Amino acid sequence: MLHRVFHAIIVNKISYAIAISAWYGFLNKSHVLQINSLLKRAFKYGYVKSVTKFEQLLQDYDDKLFTKATHGNHAMHHLLPIPKSTHYNLRTLDHRLSDNLVKSNYTIRHSSID
Repeated sequence: MLHRVFHAIIVNKISYAIAISAWYGFLNKSHVLQINSLLKRAFKYGYVKSVTKFEQLLQDYDDKLFTKATHGNHAMHHLLPIPKSTHYNLRTLDHRLSDNLVKSNYTIRHSSID
């Protein structure tokens, strides 16, 4: 029962902060270590049944966002590349999107080596 309370309060607050502010891109290694040590101590003291890593929370959030964005009614759906059509018998991917990304002038200008 205690693990459900910890997950409902602490882990969900961390997940909410990841989703709302996208602050996780600005974290340095020491911040990630502090969050991971909090999660490890929760396991040590018996608040949770298994150790959760911050990186796993980030991966789960990214996977959920990508899954939601691939549906046609999501606000970010128009930013994804068009689905590719192939007549070859290739290995299956998790998605059917093409790898032709939109290149902006900034990408083209700064990607060349001078």
